[in-house]
Amino acid sequence: MRYIFYWILVSATSTLADKFSDNLYQLFAKDFRNENLLVSPFSVSGVLAMCYMAAEGESAKKLKTLLGFSEDKIKVAEKYQKWLGKVKMDYQVNYEGSRPLSPNYESLVKEYFKADSNIVPNRTEPVIKITTYWKFHDRIIKRILPKEISKALFKNNITLTDPWQYEFDAKNTKQADFKISENKTVPVQMMHQRNVFRAAYFSDLQATVVELPFHSRQMSLLLFLPNKVDGLWEMEKKISDFSEPLNTAEAILALPKLRYGWRLRISERLEELGLGPLFTNEADFNLFGNLSSKLGDIFQNVFLELKEKGAQSVPPSSQKDTPRSAPVVFSFNRPFAFLIKDESTTYFQGHVIDPSKINQVNME
Repeated sequence: MRYIFYWILVSATSTLADKFSDNLYQLFAKDFRNENLLVSPFSVSGVLAMCYMAAEGESAKKLKTLLGFSEDKIKVAEKYQKWLGKVKMDYQVNYEGSRPLSPNYESLVKEYFKADSNIVPNRTEPVIKITTYWKFHDRIIKRILPKEISKALFKNNITLTDPWQYEFDAKNTKQADFKISENKTVPVQMMHQRNVFRAAYFSDLQATVVELPFHSRQMSLLLFLPNKVDGLWEMEKKISDFSEPLNTAEAILALPKLRYGWRLRISERLEELGLGPLFTNEADFNLFGNLSSKLGDIFQNVFLELKEKGAQSVPPSSQKDTPRSAPVVFSFNRPFAFLIKDESTTYFQGHVIDPSKINQVNME
């Protein structure tokens, strides 16, 4: 499975970074209460870390305060450099205008963010793909000095290529009803897998949590199924950075087959969180030598596909000759939420309201 995104820091600064991530997601969850959603606050924090490398004065202070960045910018860069070894993250920097990027800044982002890397299309079909585009431009008023405008376009891709640990048998994928509200159902293709899963019910969430591991086992898809069809919104307020222990149980997992693509504007939400001045002439980013710059816009292009493909077939039961009780059934046949994370970091978060809707966008 593959992911491309713009999506937090650990250690003592993780509290502020996690709070930023959760607050950003909650803004999207509220706006998309009746629509499918996938977003990567982790990718956004990576974008803002690159911004921080060039930030001065009040701009640097706002980023430091909101995300818990260290005063030492090199330490911040080193933290994100470590993630380059865990997930495939590619940064591209392009600029236009009469002024090139500041040599110091260009050198820093190349060394720590590998921003000069060329993105080579991966032949593996993506399961999740997120690309975050963001741009800077200088603060000179265009109508006065039109030839002096300098712009920089940044592109951050996070790519994970990893199938499920165990595949869903395509022969067991069948049409079923998905209840999007108390009074409305839609037909969907529902995948089925009988296996031993890690799962548990949590009364505080009023929901069941099921883990679906990827082949490498470095990351898992955590699925959150509310008791009630209208219980998603209240549950989502409580699942940020979920890390509770799960039990093991033989079960049948029924999961909708999904395919979506859409475009999210990140800038407006960052303004709501207190970063509005970074998009105005009050901003102070040193990208073009001695000329101050401001943030232009930030978008995430998102692609999500959940399908049967796995690395292995489901293993036969070791208790074949022993009488067994009927397996538990986890049927995700109503709105549910999900996280994609490893043991310490949430990379992607979202929810499914209506699996029958496809909103494809150009991901280039």
